[in-house]
Amino acid sequence: MDEKQIEFLEQLQHEMLTQDTVSQADPRFWVVQGTIKEYGYESEYADGYVIVLDCETTIESMEEAYEWLKEKDRDTVYGFEDGLISYYSKKYEENTSLDDLEEVCEYIEAEKIGIVDICYPYISHYKNVEKIYSDTFFLTNDECKDHIERNYYHYSEDAHSYAMTAWRSPQVEMLYKILQTVDWKGTRRGGMQVWMKKSLKKWLNWFRK
Repeated sequence: MDEKQIEFLEQLQHEMLTQDTVSQADPRFWVVQGTIKEYGYESEYADGYVIVLDCETTIESMEEAYEWLKEKDRDTVYGFEDGLISYYSKKYEENTSLDDLEEVCEYIEAEKIGIVDICYPYISHYKNVEKIYSDTFFLTNDECKDHIERNYYHYSEDAHSYAMTAWRSPQVEMLYKILQTVDWKGTRRGGMQVWMKKSLKKWLNWFRK
């Protein structure tokens, strides 16, 4: 084990021992948690709804709908104010407004704006569900937060660090015990072989308890 590795273990040990436990038992680790939309048609899916376009793209707000209409229908002048979309109807020769996403959906279908093949727009309801993102595991809260900051585009807007415990996992308990209790500085003073013999005996005695 070289000097750089020992310094890393010393710093990691310090972080693990001094960070806020957030009332979570050891061996604790952090994952990324956020909120996702789960779509369905039952009454429980009542947190909101979106317009589904071209069988895949979704419009989640009136502002998004306004931007989409401006891009797809350049022959019509659209306006957006106070959450409402206004436009001039050539058919009725008057200014008309769209008040919500359901009206927008009906308008898109009626005017056949951006419709491709058989993919007609439709309304899909959803409920907000908390999700623990897969492939996330961090020994310290700070590293988890830093990861979210650097990779925010992979997660929901409310993504945050979330503490968990490796419950009844003897191997993880042993690993954490080693990381948190070993005198890493001592590996410099006494030599690695001597240190390993003493530490191994100590860990085995602890593990047999």
